[in-house]
Amino acid sequence: MINFDFDYYRPSKIEDAYNLMNKLANDGLKAVYYSGGTELITSFRKGTVKADAVIDIKNIEGMTIINNKSIEVTIGSCASLNKVIETFKDTILSEVLVTIADHTARNAITIGGNILGKLTYKEALLPLLALKASVLVYTKEGIKEITLEQVFDKRIKLDKADILFQIKFNKNNMSTYHTKRYTESTEVDYPILHIVSTKIETGYFIGLSGYSNFPIYQNFELKETIEEDIYNYFEEFAKEDIRSSKDYRRHLLKTVLKDMEMGLEGFND
Repeated sequence: MINFDFDYYRPSKIEDAYNLMNKLANDGLKAVYYSGGTELITSFRKGTVKADAVIDIKNIEGMTIINNKSIEVTIGSCASLNKVIETFKDTILSEVLVTIADHTARNAITIGGNILGKLTYKEALLPLLALKASVLVYTKEGIKEITLEQVFDKRIKLDKADILFQIKFNKNNMSTYHTKRYTESTEVDYPILHIVSTKIETGYFIGLSGYSNFPIYQNFELKETIEEDIYNYFEEFAKEDIRSSKDYRRHLLKTVLKDMEMGLEGFND
């Protein structure tokens, strides 16, 4: 149960949503954007987040679109995880997204909500970074296209009123990949370690979620010591929490790197 009142708005144009957010802020009111709402509603019910207004952006044209008909893919930020999974079956994107929550929850969780939410895991970021995705963001200057890497620093950094509109990537960036996810208990639990790796021209892209207080990634040159190089780079980021110790996370990372058996032709397992 939500124990406070708020105003609800559902604009049909992205510029109206942006202007409304600014107007409410100028009036001294706290407003939030609403897409999937799973994390937001939970926070409302727990009382950890309160707002004077909710701006539902799902009705804006282009926010739920998935265009997979050409080499350049476009995904609206309000597209549900299940819709993305169904569209990109047997790819790095579906392989990662299908591990987030359960099927019912994924009908509501949006890809934009996952990467923008307050939860530290943001697992959808890993394949998007591996795919060298860019994002279309509505700002005071209109819609701008920026690489995801440019706006990501521990979290996606946008101004308060900015709206994540769409995500784009090139299908040619899809390559040989490997993923492995460890949890404390059930498969739908948050990850202790989720590793996503893809073969790139010079070596490997490695991304981790659950291992640190934020998703982390790096590109590594293919050479004899690559497994050692990867472990040494990520070792210091290991976190300690109620789900796992630092040492156990490091142990899992060592184990999965050994199992991946990297080689010039890709993964050998």
